[in-house]
Amino acid sequence: MTYKQALTDEMTRLGKCRAVRFLGYNVKYGSRFYGTLAKVPRSRCIETPVAENLIMGLAMGMSLEGYKPIVCFERMDFMLVAADSIINHLSALPKLSGGQFDFPVTIRCCVGNDHPLDPGIQHKRDYSTLFSQNTSINMWRLHDIKDIHRAYARLPANNEPKIYVEYREFYNVEEEGGK
Repeated sequence: MTYKQALTDEMTRLGKCRAVRFLGYNVKYGSRFYGTLAKVPRSRCIETPVAENLIMGLAMGMSLEGYKPIVCFERMDFMLVAADSIINHLSALPKLSGGQFDFPVTIRCCVGNDHPLDPGIQHKRDYSTLFSQNTSINMWRLHDIKDIHRAYARLPANNEPKIYVEYREFYNVEEEGGK
């Protein structure tokens, strides 16, 4: 099994959950997040404009209505545009509201790499440290198939926001003993 196959399996499983919705660009059309959403029904995907702060606001609003949105950023670099929503709202509002509001929003992002096509330095940065030091959001760095299955096993039952960081360089790496 490859890293990408493990992600595809988890997205397919989550796509069957009534409350889960995938938000972002290239979730319903285009690459469908590098093919990992290929088996997820399009009715569970909400294609958005390239407006990262808007996507995060939409996800937070949906979570208040009982949905469990998974926000998909094909490149972690794009999270910087949504930093206001992530740092000042998603991370802070549960505490500021005295626990009145939960935001079971999952952010799924990918750190790019040089292959198969070098996207340039602006699309290969890993901002995990920035977000882990400036939020109270649980962050999972998914380095192998076991990490993927452990992290996504928590969904959709968990009501806390979380950030799952994938690494594009691992997508075609075969691992023994994969699920």
